[in-house]
Amino acid sequence: MRIQMVQDITCPWCRIGKHNLDAAITNWEHKHDDTVEVEWVPFLLDPMERDTKEPFQERLRERKDMTQEQIDEMFTRASEAGKNAGLDFNWNKIETAADTIYAHQMVTLSPAQYQSALLDALQKAYFEEGKNIGDTTVLRAIGESAGVPKEILDSIEEAWASPELRAEMLSVVQQVQQAGITGVPFFIIDSKLGVSGGQPPEVMVDAMEQAREIPAAD
Repeated sequence: MRIQMVQDITCPWCRIGKHNLDAAITNWEHKHDDTVEVEWVPFLLDPMERDTKEPFQERLRERKDMTQEQIDEMFTRASEAGKNAGLDFNWNKIETAADTIYAHQMVTLSPAQYQSALLDALQKAYFEEGKNIGDTTVLRAIGESAGVPKEILDSIEEAWASPELRAEMLSVVQQVQQAGITGVPFFIIDSKLGVSGGQPPEVMVDAMEQAREIPAAD
C-alpha cells in the first residue's frame, strides 16, 4: 500500500496526523501481509521569501490577520489534541516564523529509510525546542541527529544554494494546490481515497481498509 501525506512541517495538525499515521501503519502491517510506503508531499501554509526572519506570533497577527485571542485558542486546541496523542507543543519557545522549504528539501532529498525519523526530528525541534528550522545550520544538525549520512547532508547543502531546486519545490506545492488540496494534513491512500485532518489511528486504519476494497482504476 502507498500513502501520500501532504503536510507542512510547522503545521501542528500535521505532526499529530503523522503520529497517528505511524500508529495506523503499525496496526495495518501487523494485521496484513502488506508493507506501507509513505511519500511526504510538501505544502506551504505560509509561503515566505527566501531567508525571511520575522517574529512568529507577530507574523500570525499581521500576515494571517489573527487576533491574540484567536492565536491562543489555536494553540490550546492543538496542544490538547497533541497531549491526547502523547505529543508536546511548547509555543512559548517558538520565536521565529520558519521558511519550511529548506526542511522540505532535506526530507525529499534524504534516502527513504531516513525520511520518517527526520520528519519527526524536525517537528520535535520546532514544536518542543523552538528551533528555527528555516536556518540551514540548524537543519544540518537535526539531520545529523536523525542519522542522515554526512555525504547525503553535504549534497543537500548544495541543493539549498540552488534557486532552481527551490523553484522546483514551489512548483510541486503549486501542483498540489491546483489538485484541490487547500488544507493539511491530507492523505491519499493508493491513489483511491483521500482523508483530511489529523485523524485518530483507528480512522486511518478504516480508511486504509476502504481503499483496499476499491478496485484499481483501469
